[in-house]
Amino acid sequence: MTAATLRFWLAAGCCLLLPSCGQDGPPRDATFPVAGEVHVNGSPADKLTVTCHRADAAGEAYPIVSSALTDAEGKFSLATYESGDGLREGEYVLTFAWRDFNVMSNNYTGPDKLNGRFANPEDSATRLTVATGQPVDLGRIELTDK
Repeated sequence: MTAATLRFWLAAGCCLLLPSCGQDGPPRDATFPVAGEVHVNGSPADKLTVTCHRADAAGEAYPIVSSALTDAEGKFSLATYESGDGLREGEYVLTFAWRDFNVMSNNYTGPDKLNGRFANPEDSATRLTVATGQPVDLGRIELTDK
């Protein structure tokens, strides 16, 4: 291989790599931290799923649904693009489901320990507003399984 041929292939390889440099994936909207904790019957709810739905998402072809899993103290931090990054500006409703973790399927399965009482976004009483630059602390959310 001649020096000219080698230079050609090196230049061609660099041109092919250039488009892959820079931002990964589509552009992201700004997100703002949203955190809280969930107690059921007065006790912290471990591994309860908190799902956040945009209040104005009706009719969106591909709505972004954010979620989090509570820790042993019932605390959670919502995520949109990556763990704990928060939510985009807007109005939201929260839903809650509490299922057992199935090790065999690596999934949360079985009946909702809250009997589906907090699973419908249209019936949710837990609402929040995320404003630009403002973190949201939801405090303690009290639920009951009865």
